Amino acid sequence: MDVPSLNEVRAAVDDNYEVERLLGKGGMGAVFLGRHRSLGSQVAIKVLPMLAEPDSSELARFKREATLAANLPHPHIVPVFEFQIEKGLAYFIMPFIEGDSLAELLEKQNRLEFSEVRLLVEQIGSALAHAHERGVIHRDVKPANILREHATGRWLIADFGIARGIQPEETGITGTGMAVGTPAYWAPEQAMGMPDVDGRADLFALGEVAFEALTGEPAYKLSDPAQVEHALRTARPDVRSGVRRVLIAPLAFDREDRPESVRSWLDTLEIARGKSDPTARILTAVTVAAVLLVVGIGLSRWLGETSEAANLKTIAVAPLIMTGGSDPALEQGLARAFEDQLRWLPEHRVVGSAALAQAMPVVADSVQQWDSVASLAASRFGASELLVARVEVETDRIRVDVQIRDASTGMILRSADADGPVDSLSRIVSDLVAKTFAEQLAREQTGWSSALPIGMGAIQAYFAGDELYRSAAYDQAIERYEAVIAADSTFAPAYFKKMLCEVFRARPTRVTGAIRSALDAARDYRAGLDPTTDALLGAYEILVAEGRLQQSHDILQEIVSQHPDAADAWFLMGFLEVYFGPLFGTPPAAAQFALVRAHELDPSFAAAISHLGLIAVLQENKRAAQRYFEAYLAIDSISVWAELVRMVDSALYRGVKAALGVTGSFDVRPTAALEVVAMGGANPDLGVPERALTGLALDALVERATTDQDRAITFRMQMAASLGAGRVASVDTLMREARRRNIPRTELDRWIVLTAVTETVPLADEEGQSRSAARLMAQAVEDPVANWLVARWYSERDPGAAATALARLRSLAAEAAATPQEQSLVEGMTALSQVAAGDTLAAYETWRQATERYSIERVPFGFVASLWPLRLEWARVAAARGDHDEVLAATTVFEYAVGFMDQVAWSIALRLRAEALRASDDELGARATFRLLGNTLRDANGTGVALRDSVVMWSGGVTNGN
Repeated sequence: MDVPSLNEVRAAVDDNYEVERLLGKGGMGAVFLGRHRSLGSQVAIKVLPMLAEPDSSELARFKREATLAANLPHPHIVPVFEFQIEKGLAYFIMPFIEGDSLAELLEKQNRLEFSEVRLLVEQIGSALAHAHERGVIHRDVKPANILREHATGRWLIADFGIARGIQPEETGITGTGMAVGTPAYWAPEQAMGMPDVDGRADLFALGEVAFEALTGEPAYKLSDPAQVEHALRTARPDVRSGVRRVLIAPLAFDREDRPESVRSWLDTLEIARGKSDPTARILTAVTVAAVLLVVGIGLSRWLGETSEAANLKTIAVAPLIMTGGSDPALEQGLARAFEDQLRWLPEHRVVGSAALAQAMPVVADSVQQWDSVASLAASRFGASELLVARVEVETDRIRVDVQIRDASTGMILRSADADGPVDSLSRIVSDLVAKTFAEQLAREQTGWSSALPIGMGAIQAYFAGDELYRSAAYDQAIERYEAVIAADSTFAPAYFKKMLCEVFRARPTRVTGAIRSALDAARDYRAGLDPTTDALLGAYEILVAEGRLQQSHDILQEIVSQHPDAADAWFLMGFLEVYFGPLFGTPPAAAQFALVRAHELDPSFAAAISHLGLIAVLQENKRAAQRYFEAYLAIDSISVWAELVRMVDSALYRGVKAALGVTGSFDVRPTAALEVVAMGGANPDLGVPERALTGLALDALVERATTDQDRAITFRMQMAASLGAGRVASVDTLMREARRRNIPRTELDRWIVLTAVTETVPLADEEGQSRSAARLMAQAVEDPVANWLVARWYSERDPGAAATALARLRSLAAEAAATPQEQSLVEGMTALSQVAAGDTLAAYETWRQATERYSIERVPFGFVASLWPLRLEWARVAAARGDHDEVLAATTVFEYAVGFMDQVAWSIALRLRAEALRASDDELGARATFRLLGNTLRDANGTGVALRDSVVMWSGGVTNGN
């Protein structure tokens, strides 16, 4: 074809658009880059030269391409805003998609990662399914027509130039029996020119595209399905066999052997992915389990007492009221746009305006008649709400006013309006649906007016992510939030929610940078947060980045006081109190109120339910614990937390046989679940069965430790547990066997120096061992804990070496990437220097400040992250001076499970606390603390037996350590 000149195109579109340059040309037109004169937005202008008669098939195809795309609103279909014929040129306007076609990407890098191809298949597949369900077959799905947008990473399908509808009158445009499309991606029936080509031809082409994107080679070069599967297996061994089989299913020669639709193929692919990846099948399994449990035990999810389908909210769209001019195409397009945008909302069903119009006796034009229409929508279609839109057309602009009426009463519930150029219909409708429905839904879910991403597809993904987050499907929730970010990269709440998922899904022993990176991303875009979510982010910022627990807790309390219906804020406050409450003076049981409130506001909030169950266990409330466990498993049946819930329930409440079944299966339990069970061993108040259970969990973790990190962590846990229980002989055995077990030398050196500087149970046989360990650790210049240990060890042996290590620690604490732990360790050293200078009161204040700041992600299993050595030093100095209140302030946290390493100090810290209580005339408190200490030493061995006996002497014979 002849490409029109730049001047010719400018003359045709001059009124509204500036034409900048030619972008490219193809068989159905040339595309130019333009810019809207008043809005400044970039557009793509596709032009067809008028080389044939006005009623020619070329022009008809061109116009139909514009019409089809304009009437297929979908986030992964390139839309068309406007079609015109001016000065001999037919053209239409599309948004300019700044990115690459798949053909260009494959030319550059040959093939794509599976995760990228999966996203392509899901997004383009959803677009094609959307078109098919509206009677449109694309017929030219190929890499050149698939675009990836740079800014969002989303995939879009373009060029409906040879698409066709199912209607018989359209067949003449392309010619019945004529093969159209691109041969390399033709389905066999397309190549044979069969007249009844349907959506399975597009499915075949999408299968071809997926194969080529994965392997770098087109599938049409291979002769049979076995060759195709072999080629895919050879090229991509990283793709599981079940997924491979589903991926090539669309390439069957006979269309009857292909999946029946793109939608069903995508569903099958999702199931196949779930079978190969346990984290990917959480949603499906949760749904199935929830339905079964609802029937079996009478529980109901937050969606209602009956089936999910029966509880969908039904919205009816009334026929539009048009003023300022009659335009049937505009009216039909707007009505369909409203219906399609509403279908993105979760848990909503839509009754279209056409169905409602057929049931209406007359067109409504008064308030009374609209009440009748609302009543009709309720009685005939079961609608709960009616959308009424009034459209005012003024030349090239429109204004749309929307009212949402209660279908049973006709009362106006919500209203909104928007206006803009005719070529911005999609934006106008999306904005109105967001204002009248999505914002209300967000308010119901969060308890406040929260922000929403741009586009109903992104809004739907955001709501889906929230539901997954609440049901503890954190991996899948992260996928949804990442989809939101891909569609709207500046939408801060998605980054914030992704950060929460990273916090809750992390393995207890794994310090992950994902938490901080997600927090940093949320901070980068916090200008887009609503005030309440911004306050929530501020609480997490203070908690994670600064480690200030009390301040974070204070912010959360302020939020729930202003927004008492904010389930998220209540849960976060409860979560903080459960795990870190003792660090700011709140016992874990105090979290019950906040978690109950979160559960009341959102009965499907799985994490709130599981924590309430565990609190009930600690309170020895069997009935409540089992009730919460049943409720949890009705929502989540296969995650790590579900596994943990079942383990605890069976071990404690289902009899001896069930308990033995749990402990006998520890070798096949998820590592993360075992870590949570083992963490319970840091509670000094455990009974004999519970402590035995935590010990067995730890033994299982030791057995499966294969990496240096796993061996170091499990050895650390064994050492802390043995020292906390006074099993000194066991500690000696662990140290002797450490080398045989390949425990990293760095971990052993830390223990040797740690026990020397904290004056707990010395592990070095002689001064030379600890000196050697300190000298080796001094070489770890980038390790803050090693530098702190070296500075402590050399402080009374070599002031110069101590000063060097301390300078390194200060330098690490001053770096931008520093965690709160570094600063706290520096302040701990400052407190010791203040004591040495005789300013004990200043030292108390420094220790107090230092222990108000924690690297919370490291606290559970970090070597000194719970700052127990600082608290121990503080308590010792205070006890020596007779400052009993300071002793009590320093030792409060040792009565609760905070950090696993706290156990190392139990025998000293709890004794000092009991003595301070007695000296303060709190005999009952002293006796309770001595009983607690005796309980921890029940299984003492070696020289630990003497320690246990001494507790009896200190306590005056009140312990129960026998």
